[in-house]
Amino acid sequence: MTDFPTYPTDPQAVEVQAAADQAVDWALTHGLCMKPALPKATTSAELQQGTGLATHAPFALFPSPFPSDCFQHALTIQPYLNQLFHAIANDHAFLEEHLQHLTHVDDFTARLFRLYLETRPYAKRQPITLAFHRSDYLLHSGSETTETVPQRLALHQVEFNTISVSFSSLGNVVSNLHRYLWDQPTYRHQIQGPASLATRTKDALLPPNDCIQGLPEALGRAWELYGNPQAAILMIVQPGERNIFDQRFIEYALQRDYHVTVLRKTLAEVHDQAAVDPTTYALRIQGHEIAVAYYRSAYSPTDFRTEQDWQARALVEQSKAIKCPNVAYQLAGTKKIQEVLSRAGVLERFVQDPQVRMQIQQCFTGLYPLDQSPEGRQAYQLALAHPERFVMKPQREGGGNNVYGRDIPPVLQSLSEKDQAAYILMDLIQPPELHNVLVHQGKVQRGPVISELGIFGTWLSQGNRVILNKPAGHLLRTKVASSNEGGIAAGFGVIDSPLLI
Repeated sequence: MTDFPTYPTDPQAVEVQAAADQAVDWALTHGLCMKPALPKATTSAELQQGTGLATHAPFALFPSPFPSDCFQHALTIQPYLNQLFHAIANDHAFLEEHLQHLTHVDDFTARLFRLYLETRPYAKRQPITLAFHRSDYLLHSGSETTETVPQRLALHQVEFNTISVSFSSLGNVVSNLHRYLWDQPTYRHQIQGPASLATRTKDALLPPNDCIQGLPEALGRAWELYGNPQAAILMIVQPGERNIFDQRFIEYALQRDYHVTVLRKTLAEVHDQAAVDPTTYALRIQGHEIAVAYYRSAYSPTDFRTEQDWQARALVEQSKAIKCPNVAYQLAGTKKIQEVLSRAGVLERFVQDPQVRMQIQQCFTGLYPLDQSPEGRQAYQLALAHPERFVMKPQREGGGNNVYGRDIPPVLQSLSEKDQAAYILMDLIQPPELHNVLVHQGKVQRGPVISELGIFGTWLSQGNRVILNKPAGHLLRTKVASSNEGGIAAGFGVIDSPLLI
């Protein structure tokens, strides 16, 4: 057994409260912030008054332990995953074979797929591809643990995100927060753990995080590659975005390091203000030619409130602006593609090196269709018989969409066989439970938690020439163990950083 460090048991202890107060001050000083959630009944005048409000983002007071070998494995395979999903996004036959049938059962995926088919002829207008990915993982123990875990834990991939990956900036800030606190004697005194904590360097325990550099670098290099130093970068955002500061870090880094103008527009504003030049195919908005269209929205049906929003997405796809991502990449990130990749023999289509395939497959968990195939009907029966072993996942991104455990049978039985195909079934990963102290709106609570690791990746290519393919930092999201969902913006979790053991 490997000992994990233990943290204070009384969240109301004087030293814990002092550390939390110190951490909140540091967080607000360094931009670890979000817009506060406002009641749905808030009036327009109240919304206007609320534009100047901010609160610290929820965070873990102590870095959560994470096995260093699992962390390193996730970093190692990120470039392979970047390359894999680039290949998938450019394999029309593969996307068509596995997503065509979803157009009859999932309206959102159907609309995306139709947009892909309609705009595919325009793809040759821009041979440059830019993508930000985040591969998310949970540790799988398969046994109940609290403050200790088995020596060998399996790293299981939860999902691979290809659009609007978030918390790269704030994840970086929390890493720096924990590194700052680590140097405070009264903080370190509260951590009880193995002797190795005293002998290893801070960098070995708290890995430096470079998200704030990695993502703006990829955007900046894509902007340079576009070839027009007067062009701007367009960030397509959600109206009333609470997680705006995570995005502003990227914007300000681009302005500082590349002296590029960054515009923030919603899909509705793109529809009303943008146009594509019929001769050059340049995307223009408010007098600016757009070099890169970077999506921080468009991943959920709720992002497309009107037909005009879909028209805006189509307009961008038809232009020669570099899309981050294009619609093919978004489709490559659907849960269906994740399930298909887990099938025997499929990964060989894209990854020829058997060693690389093995490294990727080591992170796969059980994934099953819920369609009308024999495999789908078998998965259906398994889900009804043993729902506690599974989670049902729809194609779309965003927190709060999954179905867990005993909730699965009534949901499955309420759907027709046709509609069941809009979901996949995944083995429920059983991560070890540890304890940590969470800080939300200045209040602290201690309890059992589980953590999910995200590894960011950047990809930039021009035709067949790969310009950038590397990991671009990490994120740890931690939630109370009793919560099934872990979305921070959705209110389910906190931002954390790993303590490598």
